[in-house]
Amino acid sequence: MIKMLNTYLYVKTHNKTGLKYLGKTVRNPYSYKGSGTRWINHIKKHGNDVKTQILFETNDKEKLKEIGLYYSELWNIVESNEWANIKPENGDGGGAKGKRGKQKNPMKTRPPLTEEHKEKIRNTLKNKSPEECPSRVKKGMVLFPYGPGHPLYKLNNINNNKKPI
Repeated sequence: MIKMLNTYLYVKTHNKTGLKYLGKTVRNPYSYKGSGTRWINHIKKHGNDVKTQILFETNDKEKLKEIGLYYSELWNIVESNEWANIKPENGDGGGAKGKRGKQKNPMKTRPPLTEEHKEKIRNTLKNKSPEECPSRVKKGMVLFPYGPGHPLYKLNNINNNKKPI
C-alpha cells in the first residue's frame, strides 16, 4: 500500500446544465472546483453552481486508482457527453497545473524539425516583408510590438523621432 494524503474521489454535477465531472482532490472537495480543462471552461461559461458528491475517501494510492478507474469505466466518462472528463480518473491528476506544479514546456519536448520541414519554412518566409515576419528583421531596423502605455514604446519613439513624448 502506497500511503498518501487523505484523498477524495468525487462527482461534481452542474445544477443548471447537468454536466458531470469525476475527479480527485486532497483539498476540501466541496470548495475545490476541479481541474479538468472542459470542466473549468464549463464553469467559466455557466457559473460555479455545482453539487458535489463524495464517492470515496482514502490515503491508499492503489485503491484510489482502482476505484477511480472502476467509476470511469462504469459511467464511460470519456466517451459520454454527460461528462466533462477527457481521460479516465486514475488518481494521478494530470489537470491544469497551478502554483504547486510546473508545466512542461511543449517547445522543449517537441522533436527536432526535419530538413524537409526547415526548407518549407524557408520558402514560406522568403517572400515576406520584415513587417509580416518580425523574426526576419533586418540589421539596424527596430520594431517594437509594445503599445502606447508601455515604457519601451516611449523609448522607441524618442529614439526614432528624436523628440520626447
